[in-house]
Amino acid sequence: MLAEGRRARDRAAAAALFCTGLVMIGARSWVVWRRQAAAPIPQPPAPSDPAAWPEQPHVSVLVAAWNEEQHIVAFLHSFLALSYPACDLVLCAGGTDATYAIAARYADAKITVLEQYPGEGKQRALRRCLERATGALIMLTDADCLMADAPFLRLIEPLARRDASVATGVSLPRPEQWASPLVQYQGLSDLAWQHGLSVVADGVLGRNCALRRDLLAQLGAFDAPAATGTDYVLSRLVTGAGYAIRCVVASKVATEYPETLGDYLRMWRRWNKNLLLHGMRYGAWRDVRGVATACAIYGATVALPALTPFIGPLALVGSALLFAQAGANRLGRLALGARVRGTKPAVRTIVGLPLFIALDMLAVFLAVADAVDARKRSRW
Repeated sequence: MLAEGRRARDRAAAAALFCTGLVMIGARSWVVWRRQAAAPIPQPPAPSDPAAWPEQPHVSVLVAAWNEEQHIVAFLHSFLALSYPACDLVLCAGGTDATYAIAARYADAKITVLEQYPGEGKQRALRRCLERATGALIMLTDADCLMADAPFLRLIEPLARRDASVATGVSLPRPEQWASPLVQYQGLSDLAWQHGLSVVADGVLGRNCALRRDLLAQLGAFDAPAATGTDYVLSRLVTGAGYAIRCVVASKVATEYPETLGDYLRMWRRWNKNLLLHGMRYGAWRDVRGVATACAIYGATVALPALTPFIGPLALVGSALLFAQAGANRLGRLALGARVRGTKPAVRTIVGLPLFIALDMLAVFLAVADAVDARKRSRW
């Protein structure tokens, strides 16, 4: 009888704590959301006319394309549609599909096509591209991106005006992808993150960045080993050499975002692993702490229910509140991203939040496991 009474009191206390926790999470989130809703959304200025720049430097666009058969034609057409006259493309294409054969048909005075070999990797492919490039400025992007005048000019302008030696833009999903709940979750989250960026970035985005060729040569011209995380390694070399990375938020390149749960998990598993391995290698301890902190919080969320036999229902309450806080944080990002985009999050995206959070948690756990396992450290 006494034991039953104690269990009843524990359940009542746990229920009260859970309700109190939810109210606190909700109240805090409401304050944050209201503050975000009141803040103005700045509109990017139109890109300036290159004729007004002090110079129009030649830009070489470097791309390593492996198994990009379904994207390569659209990418090449988007490059050819650029109005900026002083640019060329050096493309290292290969894979088990027809990527190289398709790309080779576009080779001309403006497009140089090299064959990428099995096992060569992105870093060495880019190194060979650089050897054939003629531009004073080097731009990096991916074959699943769609180039366009506005993001291209906005990215290049600070380098052409010599206001910066390195510049990075951002990315958004392709227009036809926004109907997918998973893609919308990623795209709106990215818009919210981009909204808070300052003029100086802590890294470059490999699918939309540019730097002066002489600086790239100074940094080793893709000689640093990087089986994965080419852009992260470049970022750490740039900042380690004392150069600031200009963040051009208005330069938004359209690219393909993962549409399947498996692709999304693999991408974030690889990115988190890169933060751990390259972060430790280059002393970027803030990045390492970020992944470690996420692993600790997510680990507590998963492990607490197992402690229920020892500490009672409070363990379940703690786990549920941690998960609820993660959901509130992401819901806030979706709301802000939707406001920036001028839309509303789809109901399916909101309903899918628990699944997406679980994937984010799993990606961190697997990344830590990969970083510990020497056989998986260089796996793409």
